[in-house]
Amino acid sequence: MYLNGVYHSEANYAVVKHGVSYHKYPVLAVTSLDNTPLPPPNGWYLDVIAGTNPSRPVLNPPELLQDLIDIPRDLFEAGKLLRKYNAKSLNSKDFADGFLGVKFGWLPLIEDLRQLLDLQLYILKRNQELDKLYSRKGLRRRLKFSDTTLNEAKSTVADGAYSSSYLELHYDVFVKKKSWATIHWKPLTPPPWDHQDLARNKFVRNLVLGLTPEGITKGVWNVIPWTWLLGWFTNVGKYALAFSNTVPATHSEACFMSESSRYAVPVNTKQVLLHDCNVTFEGFDTCTTKQRTVSGSVTPGFNMPYLDMSRLSVLGALAVQRIKRR
Repeated sequence: MYLNGVYHSEANYAVVKHGVSYHKYPVLAVTSLDNTPLPPPNGWYLDVIAGTNPSRPVLNPPELLQDLIDIPRDLFEAGKLLRKYNAKSLNSKDFADGFLGVKFGWLPLIEDLRQLLDLQLYILKRNQELDKLYSRKGLRRRLKFSDTTLNEAKSTVADGAYSSSYLELHYDVFVKKKSWATIHWKPLTPPPWDHQDLARNKFVRNLVLGLTPEGITKGVWNVIPWTWLLGWFTNVGKYALAFSNTVPATHSEACFMSESSRYAVPVNTKQVLLHDCNVTFEGFDTCTTKQRTVSGSVTPGFNMPYLDMSRLSVLGALAVQRIKRR
């Protein structure tokens, strides 16, 4: 950011023509926002392997079966809640039961149905991945971890102020942070089909539907009570996906990349006791910092989760249920 133009002090203009002239005079952006790149989370290497493994499932049979079993119970609870609503006798426990029923019952069911409707799209994408895997270059995958933007409004006084006359500069500062990881996969064996479309489509459909050992294992883990809470703190549930080998392949070391960019943009100027002011506040200020980390051993990670509104709502509903039982 920089200043162009001239201004004079109004208080002294009649006696002494005190003026200040700028020609692309730089203005340093100051901010309290943290511009440090995001560090790699614990267990990120395991997340990358599990999230990019060509054998990973999209759906899994145990969760689908649990959804079908829970439909009658969910419908019964919904009907009971509607009857109470008509009778205007809802209490906090009813709201907690309803919220948890939607969070862990209806929303997962709707998501599974959406994925089933998009099944052909997932099959086409997995076919493209396998084409790249069995090509000469292998499969290069990129997994996004986070993408956040911070904002702050700041102001400063232009250099050259005289007495009580000055030019106040206002600007906005944006800090955009993002992190991702890359990994390379190579096949260990030739394709498990003889270039027949029917055999290939059947194989890929089983991968996507989770009709594989890793798909069944992931589904069993997910339907075990309270594993969702363990997933807030650790990624140990991804071990089965990381070491699945329905599509025999090996991976390279992973690289974790983190980038933080700071942008400062002029907003406006405010004149205080100035005469004949013709100064423009232009340009922008930017600073980018990047970090790169190479993976080590495949170990699960433990992280203290950020308690956003969704997680706080779940904990609050569980607390209400617990209190009402006593």
